[in-house]
Amino acid sequence: MLGPLADLPRWLTFRVGRPSALAGLPRRQPTECSIAKAMEAIGTRSAMLIVREARYGTTRFDDFTSRGGINDTVAAARLKQTRS
Repeated sequence: MLGPLADLPRWLTFRVGRPSALAGLPRRQPTECSIAKAMEAIGTRSAMLIVREARYGTTRFDDFTSRGGINDTVAAARLKQTRS
């Protein structure tokens, strides 16, 4: 296998309590991390909350703000960003 899955056998043999099991894995650049890439695409914490609420079926603006715990101004800006 190539890419990130090339190290799959090492990950599968990892056992809790053996921090040295990760010692042989190559260190990835922060920009190569899938979590970093997702956050780069989504942006901010509030944008992530908007995406979460949309995924749960939220459609009303008031519900985005109350369920996401964000104020109206931030919610409006993030919804506008996700539209484009």
